Amino acid sequence: MFKLPDTALFGIALIKTANRGLGINFKLSLPTEIDLSQFAEFEFELNDDKYKGRLFTPIGPPPQLGEDIIVTVKKTAFHFDTAQVASCLSNFGTIAGTLEYKPIDGLQNIREDTIEVLMKLNRHIPSILPLFGKRLYTNYRGQPILCGNCFHLGHVRKECKNQRANWKDYVQSLMTSLNYPVALLGTWRSLIAIEK
Repeated sequence: MFKLPDTALFGIALIKTANRGLGINFKLSLPTEIDLSQFAEFEFELNDDKYKGRLFTPIGPPPQLGEDIIVTVKKTAFHFDTAQVASCLSNFGTIAGTLEYKPIDGLQNIREDTIEVLMKLNRHIPSILPLFGKRLYTNYRGQPILCGNCFHLGHVRKECKNQRANWKDYVQSLMTSLNYPVALLGTWRSLIAIEK
């Protein structure tokens, strides 16, 4: 058994009591005896409750622009090939890895609609981008939070108290503020009045 100090580790636990099960995030507040023979997983009982979960260490501050960052492109619904995604992402930095759809664990030749790629960013990527008539969703550690309702930074949709913004206005603002290439709009190019 290994005794954990109160500040050592954080984790996610599935707690089962006599009446219910509950998933929580937690920080250990008191030293606790836990079997760490699996290194990352634990299981123990305290009073009548059983605790089972996985421990992880704090990962530190997010990477800065210019450092290696893993960018995730998600919910693509396979609308884009990897060359189209690369043409979009390259506007924000250097792609250091190969773009491939992630395989689903345990299933041969079946892929998720998610792409992960290593990049060195020279500017932040908005989490929602127009790409060939569809919406591309990106995510990485340190990415500024963008509301999907009003398209303002600093809060998420469910916390938004603003009026719903027009998608066309958002796309036009990207053209102006980020110099986003018109060619990447695809079918949306004819819907949005953009001065060349």
